[in-house]
Amino acid sequence: MVASKKPIRTPAEIEAVVREFVRDWADFFGVLHQWTLHLTFVSGKDLEDSDSKAETSWATNYTSAEMKFNTNYWKKNPCDCDLEETAAHEVGHLVDSLIWDYNYNHFSGTLRREISDMLERQCDVWTRIAIRARYGDDYRCSRCSELLGSDESTDGDTPEGVRGEAGDSGRIVRDDSPITNGSSTPEWLRNGSLRMDNRTVFPHEDS
Repeated sequence: MVASKKPIRTPAEIEAVVREFVRDWADFFGVLHQWTLHLTFVSGKDLEDSDSKAETSWATNYTSAEMKFNTNYWKKNPCDCDLEETAAHEVGHLVDSLIWDYNYNHFSGTLRREISDMLERQCDVWTRIAIRARYGDDYRCSRCSELLGSDESTDGDTPEGVRGEAGDSGRIVRDDSPITNGSSTPEWLRNGSLRMDNRTVFPHEDS
């Protein structure tokens, strides 16, 4: 019997999945009790890199961060484990926030960019390790397992998490970076709660 292809999910359904993955990994990494997070879901044109799955930004010396998820990517009907990998990667940037702050406060130009690239790759690697350590080497979501068992699958149907490519899961954007034009104290930073599209998702939780 040939397994059916992945059902197409609505943007609202994918948004709910991403929101829960961010909450779960923020709690797992201890970020939920230290940071105020703000989630927004935008098209690629609203990101620094339109091809990035997600971007995270924060202002130096503040424990409030904004995560933007690229809804254009959702048209590819991503599987849960790919969405979870992206969410874990973005939360992982906050675990490394002190190193990112040091890089942006003490270096500039080519050296800063090279260090940023290394930190980005390092975050991608160790968050993947964390996922394997948490779930096991053979972990796949039900959508991946179904697709892998299908003789009808095509390259367009195969989720990136199944192929195991090492590409970037997200991207860091710093408010104090020369490539951004935002204020060092953006509106979301002053609101003091986790929000998504102007709706409170879950509040900052004190440890």
